[in-house]
Amino acid sequence: MSPPAPHPIPTIHLPVRWLWLICSAFVALCLLNNIVLPLFEASDEAAHFSYANFLARERRLPDLRTDLPSHEVFQPVLYYALLAPVITPFRYSQADLEMVSALNPDWFDTEVNPDFTSIANMQLHTAMERWPWAPVAWAIHVARAVSTVLGVGVLLCVAWIAQMLVDKRARLGSPIYWGAMPILATAVVAFNPKFIHISSVVSNDIAVTFMATLACAWMLRLSPNPARSTGASFAVLGGLIGLAMLCKIQAVGLLAPALLVLLTRVRPTRWPVTGLMFVLGFLLVAGWWLVLNTVQYGDPLAWVQVQRANASLVRYPVLSIIDMAQRIPRLLTSYWGVLGIEKYFPPWVDVVMIVALVLAITGLVRVVGHQIAAASRINLVLQLSEALHSDFAILLAWHAALLILFLSWMRTHVATENSRLLLPGAVSVAILVAVGWLSLVPIRWRVSMAASASIALFALSATTPFMVLQPAFATPKPLTDAELRQQAPAGVDLRINQEIHLWHAELNQRLVTPGANVAARLYWGALDKPIPTSYRVLLEAIGFNGEVIGRKRFIPYNGRHPTTNWAPGQMFADDYLLPIDANAPRGPATINLSIMRPDAAASLLTLGSGAQKLVIGSVKVDAPAPITAPPANVMDARFGSLIRLTGITLNPLPTNEITRTTKLVNTSLSLYFSGLVPPGAAGTGRDEVLFVHLFDKAGNLLSQEDDSPLGDKFSTRWWDTSDAMVETRAVNLTDDVARIVIGFYDPASKVRLPAAHPDGSRWPDDVVEIWRRPGL
Repeated sequence: MSPPAPHPIPTIHLPVRWLWLICSAFVALCLLNNIVLPLFEASDEAAHFSYANFLARERRLPDLRTDLPSHEVFQPVLYYALLAPVITPFRYSQADLEMVSALNPDWFDTEVNPDFTSIANMQLHTAMERWPWAPVAWAIHVARAVSTVLGVGVLLCVAWIAQMLVDKRARLGSPIYWGAMPILATAVVAFNPKFIHISSVVSNDIAVTFMATLACAWMLRLSPNPARSTGASFAVLGGLIGLAMLCKIQAVGLLAPALLVLLTRVRPTRWPVTGLMFVLGFLLVAGWWLVLNTVQYGDPLAWVQVQRANASLVRYPVLSIIDMAQRIPRLLTSYWGVLGIEKYFPPWVDVVMIVALVLAITGLVRVVGHQIAAASRINLVLQLSEALHSDFAILLAWHAALLILFLSWMRTHVATENSRLLLPGAVSVAILVAVGWLSLVPIRWRVSMAASASIALFALSATTPFMVLQPAFATPKPLTDAELRQQAPAGVDLRINQEIHLWHAELNQRLVTPGANVAARLYWGALDKPIPTSYRVLLEAIGFNGEVIGRKRFIPYNGRHPTTNWAPGQMFADDYLLPIDANAPRGPATINLSIMRPDAAASLLTLGSGAQKLVIGSVKVDAPAPITAPPANVMDARFGSLIRLTGITLNPLPTNEITRTTKLVNTSLSLYFSGLVPPGAAGTGRDEVLFVHLFDKAGNLLSQEDDSPLGDKFSTRWWDTSDAMVETRAVNLTDDVARIVIGFYDPASKVRLPAAHPDGSRWPDDVVEIWRRPGL
């Protein structure tokens, strides 16, 4: 009896309606990102547009030795040549372009923007960007739309490649149904927020991604039968790689998969002729550019000019293997995140995406495991050989070459730790991710799984502009006079430098741990005229010993609303976070506000009454309490609901320390206190005065000392149950002193705090007797 025939593997082509739905959603998301992202707030976007603007106005190629409209002028010309006729109809002046491309000097101030993330906008933004757009803004938005068209081209190529892999039944795993893979692979690219970003801005990254993906699709289209591989098809391939090279030099990596195709899909006897046709096709498309560079600059890639344009980015020393390994987390998350210029997703998004990636890898391991398990030792080598000749090997060869080029560039140049430079190889990643995810679910669920994953990715991309971009560039909501007085009824109401109206300043907390932030809020705005200077906000935290335990400069509204942008007469609420030193000591800290000029002298403005600093308020630094020696005599007395006396120590002073400038003393009195309020409630009480009275046998007052404990540095309002305060007073314990009493009173009303025993019973006269001469 013959064995049963194997179950046929059905081929289901990518539904056109799904493809158009994905592409339509992608275009809508790109349009949304195009509008939400302010002009030129993407990496090198202003430089890319300036190159296209040069071609549109000069109608010639720039001379890399003299014409330098931007540092991107060394790039190959094709992408910018596509943009030039599109932006030409918009009538704008060079002055308009210079205005919208003006850099924000605050962004480069390392005092307020040390990591280039504290201030969002690298550019200065003008009214020309607001609706209705000025002609120059229209030109930039339309140029961004050209990138979107190229992005759609990438999606069509990804769908084409994925469908070819399914149609040819490439062994992506065990021989089971993979018909849902093209849908999911296309969606993985389309709804990658990073891919949407580069498809929504002016950048040649999307151009080289399109041409490289198209070239890969053509390579897979070539028949695996060497007898049917024609010279004409390789000439077309050479032309496509030539077009990719005219978009970006990194496309030179496409020569690696092209060589693999030549070796595996052409008979060795035809290698010379087919290779010659490939070179001919390449030279017909890109040869003029290579010759022009050779004639003008001495080498085909104008490499000297390329290096000169990137001289400011050269690393010294270059990255080591360990250095590069440490950058892997950044590279990983930048594959879907790090939008615009240093705009990051919330951490939870990265966690979700990493989990999704781990699931895809798990699925791929499962596929490979099944494949190995199905192969015998005899045919395993044969299967590896077949894998080398497979379509997917072509995609991996391109991605490997791209990765090598990228790592080489990152190793020698700064500010390159961004996976947007790897997106030209997105098709292979998308297919691997799609296969990995699909392999984790049963066959009958795979279409549903592909649809669900696509919808989830779409949801992430649809919320990205509102989660990442819009908040990064949001400006404050102006407050009406009624809203202002409702939110801050009691204001300091200062007019600063006849430019700034500071209505109120407050702290939003009373307790802070070392290394954490103090939250402050200002209510302020411009007076009756624009402010020409971008002032800095200076916040300082001064510890109870007078040391600075926190200091930071800010641009108002988290860097998004400098004083130069303030509209006259508009008030707004402005929040700040002041970091406190990790080694700050326990105790109260005063928070001071100053306004600084941005010049080298960084002089302070006068805030009112001649002062240059305004005390906003105080907080308590909740550092560990210092360890103190226990008291010699334990006691327990309560003063109101604020203070507890826990013990005293009387120590006779050595003879050489008795003489003082004001009086003679012979004993040191140490009083041990703690607070009665919980830590979070500290700061709500009053600053009480501690008095120490000495009486004789007849009850006559011999001496008294009334003063704030700890010299008013750590006032009683900040004491809580976790404090162990030791107040030391010098007393002259002569023979006629019969007893010592202490107490607290309010310095304003002179009313003593109630003094009570632990059981609640009151001490007479609200004073606590801490010492009585023996025998009395």
